[in-house]
Amino acid sequence: MDAVRKQTVFLVGCGALGCEYMKGLSLMGACTAPGSKLTVTDMDTIEVSNLSRQFLFRQPDVGEPKSTTAAKVVKAWNPELQVESLTKGVGDTSEDFFTDDFWRSLNICWNALDNVVARKYTDKCCLWHGLPLLESGTLGTKSNSDTFLPGLTQSYNDATESDANETQIAMCTLRSFPYLPLHCIEFAKQAYFSDYMEFAPQQYLSFWKDKAGFFEQLDAMGEAEQYKALRMIKSYIALQQAGPVDFEACVRTAFQHYCDDFIVAIRSLVYVCDKMEATTGKPFWTGTKRRPVEASWDPAKPPAAALEYLYAASNCFAFIWKGSEGAPTEDQPSKKAKKTLQYVRNRAEFQDFVVSLNLQVPAWSPPSEEATVNEGEEEEKVDTAAIETMKGELYAIETSGLQRCEPHDFEKDDDTNFHIDFLTISTNLRSANYNIKLSDRAHVKVTAGRIIPALATTTAMICGIVDVEFLKLAKGLHKEEGAIDKFYAANVNLATGLQAINVFRPNPAIKKKTNLASLTDFTTWDKEEIKGEITVRELVEGLERKYNTVVHRLYPAGNDKIALYDRGDVAKQNWKVAMEGGKLVVEPDAVFAAWPQLRMAAAQLARLPEGGARKNFENQAQSVMRSLQSVKDTFAARFNSKVSQTYVTMVRPGLDSKPEEQQYFDAVMGKRSYLALGVDVKNADGEDADLPLIRYTFR
Repeated sequence: MDAVRKQTVFLVGCGALGCEYMKGLSLMGACTAPGSKLTVTDMDTIEVSNLSRQFLFRQPDVGEPKSTTAAKVVKAWNPELQVESLTKGVGDTSEDFFTDDFWRSLNICWNALDNVVARKYTDKCCLWHGLPLLESGTLGTKSNSDTFLPGLTQSYNDATESDANETQIAMCTLRSFPYLPLHCIEFAKQAYFSDYMEFAPQQYLSFWKDKAGFFEQLDAMGEAEQYKALRMIKSYIALQQAGPVDFEACVRTAFQHYCDDFIVAIRSLVYVCDKMEATTGKPFWTGTKRRPVEASWDPAKPPAAALEYLYAASNCFAFIWKGSEGAPTEDQPSKKAKKTLQYVRNRAEFQDFVVSLNLQVPAWSPPSEEATVNEGEEEEKVDTAAIETMKGELYAIETSGLQRCEPHDFEKDDDTNFHIDFLTISTNLRSANYNIKLSDRAHVKVTAGRIIPALATTTAMICGIVDVEFLKLAKGLHKEEGAIDKFYAANVNLATGLQAINVFRPNPAIKKKTNLASLTDFTTWDKEEIKGEITVRELVEGLERKYNTVVHRLYPAGNDKIALYDRGDVAKQNWKVAMEGGKLVVEPDAVFAAWPQLRMAAAQLARLPEGGARKNFENQAQSVMRSLQSVKDTFAARFNSKVSQTYVTMVRPGLDSKPEEQQYFDAVMGKRSYLALGVDVKNADGEDADLPLIRYTFR
């Protein structure tokens, strides 16, 4: 019991699981010795729906922070409990608060979370600081628990994939032939919301922040995704041609999507399928394939469903281009909806505004004779030439005059963000297209938000099991010989009569083969320790000597899109772009991949006489020459600078970012004595190899 009293525990989350764990810790007498502490954090406040299963809360507590309320309750039970309650989120945005000193002060990290992203983050911190992690989760009548032991077991990140285990439905069904409400909900979430509100602004923002970095990232995508990203970025740029994006532009964008998705796409699908039916002589619209009907539109009197779609979509687009600040309410609607970019919540005002725009459905042209319907699971085929053309067009665009945007992050529980409103009306418009039963808002929210009712009995069951694992950790069994055999993971399903509970030994740490002679394998708990400030050149050359490897990339751990060192930049030191004898000399051909517009410039300069047209292409070539020289100079400067200096140069938010982002980065770096770095290497035979993460201690 003395060991239990002396524990310093970080409990992340104070919902159903967290309440049970706080009860257990309080009644066990944990964290009561001088110098010990229980730190609990949760950003959420108490809602009425919590009261049925989060038993530390009562009706008067509704609206209060979960963590502080729970701490008061258990402190009353056990006044000796040393508890600190916080309302801070745990993640990449709170590392100035939950510092390395904080993590090093802990004995145990204890998750009581409901999402994979936060779990992965706490697991990453435990891996880095060598802390045991207690993990559990519930899903209706099902629950599970895991104990992750430093150096002994696999980590949470080793064992899990993601939160995005979408319901598996054939893509052709979602795309062209839905027949259930679920199909329409899934397509609204995966295609309409994900593409328009998340993917498009994410790609545009990446392009806007770092054009060169965006094109590197683009090469890792499939052709269909590349085409989609480039097309969407072009549409975002076109939206700004008349000046800063205003609310009218948001409404017109929403109307364009309404036409594309619920009128034009349906009209084209019916045309192609009817043509296939006439050609083959076989009925096409059979079985579960429903012949769709396009949505209607009247600019003078918009249909209610169309108006609802425009209302939700326009306000979502307004957030992308401005954010949530200054949003009006129903009582105080925007007085300048036509000129200012704001949310418009007054529906009567919105309807008048839409009618005033006299929006017209664009003229429709039948698809080409070669057009078919993709009834398989493969990606839609794309025109690779069109991809290269769009790359060249975007590369020539100067981003400094473009607006910043803000991608959405899907949140089902915020009724002011229009996410569920957009999904509901998108679902029902698609359902109406295919004569499928319409879905109410609550059903869409539950389905799209992956909501499964929580049960207090399941929570109590799994928390009791994890409490026992905590006692083993407090006793120090994880430090004894054969420790892994003294701990258990569990799977529970209270809905089954037989084998409702299964306990088993935790999975041992996964040893990753390195493909190197000097280091055969490592686990995610292992680190390559480098102490003392050195240059990037010294770090790269030191790793190459130690492991007989060739370093290809050096990057911040978890973000390989930013390279402190890229071997490809070494090759660029020998690239040549120069005017010689009136011709453009480009060596090697790889230069054209980096600057696609240069190929046309070289061809035109080889045939055009002196004059205005030639001058334009000469200016293009000069621009590339300056860019190439800048690449060479930048690489040399970074390669010969101290690692921490190069890291700050590459990772610190730039002048075009928000001041608070720069301040946050500076605050974190000011308290940190090390860098976490990843490295991509090849062995002496030129084969891919692996090394553990680098802990680079620079002060």
